[in-house]
Amino acid sequence: MPRYRLRYAKRWAARFLSHLDMVRLFERALRRAAWPVSLTGGFNRRPKMVFAAALPVGLTSTAEYVDVWVEEAIEPGGALAVLNASLPPGVEVLALAPVPEGRANLMAAVRAARYLFAWPTGGEELARRWLALERRPRWCVVRRTKKALRTIDIKPLVYEAHLARRGSSGILKLTVASGQESNVRPGEVVELLVECGEGGFPEPFCIHRLELFIERGGRLVTPLET
Repeated sequence: MPRYRLRYAKRWAARFLSHLDMVRLFERALRRAAWPVSLTGGFNRRPKMVFAAALPVGLTSTAEYVDVWVEEAIEPGGALAVLNASLPPGVEVLALAPVPEGRANLMAAVRAARYLFAWPTGGEELARRWLALERRPRWCVVRRTKKALRTIDIKPLVYEAHLARRGSSGILKLTVASGQESNVRPGEVVELLVECGEGGFPEPFCIHRLELFIERGGRLVTPLET
C-alpha cells in the first residue's frame, strides 16, 4: 500500500487551530481533492494518516509532517496542487514524496525539533536573561502527569542554541529534544527566561517551528530526506 509524506506549513492565520482541528481539516481536504486514501479498519473507518509531533496551539510552522496511505500511486505534482486548493488560508502543503517501504512510523521516529523565538523589542534584556539561564546548572520545569507532578531538568535536552540581536529585536533559535521519549516544550523555555531576571519580560511575538528531525542510521535527518 503506497504511503506519501507531506510537509506543510501552518501560518499565522491558522495558528489557533488545534492538532485535532488539523486532523479533521486534512480528512476533509483529502476527500475534496479526491485522493484515493486508504481507510482504517473497524466500525468507524477514517482516512489512514499519521501526524508527526503535534504543534502547540498559537505557534506557526513551516515544518509539519503527515503520512498518508493511498490505494494506488499518485502523481505528486498534480496531487499537491489539488490538495492545496482544498485547504483553507494559513495551511499549505509545501512538498510531498513517497515513503520507501519499511520506514518507521513517523510519530515514533521524531527525535528533535528546531524553533525560532522572536521578540520585536527587548533584545538586550533577552541577551541578559539568556546568559543567566545558560549559567544555571539545571533547567527544572514541573509537569503534570496522570498520577502526579514531576520535576524535569530539560537542559540536557537542548542540543543547540543561537541568539542574535538586530537593533532592539532579539531572535533565539533552539534545537531541542522532541518526540515520545523526551521533549522540550517551547513555553517552558519562555517561562525559564521570565524567571531569570527582575520585573516583567514580554512574551515572544511569535514562536515558529523551523524543522523536525527523525533518527535514521544513527543520525538526525529531516523526515523528507531519503
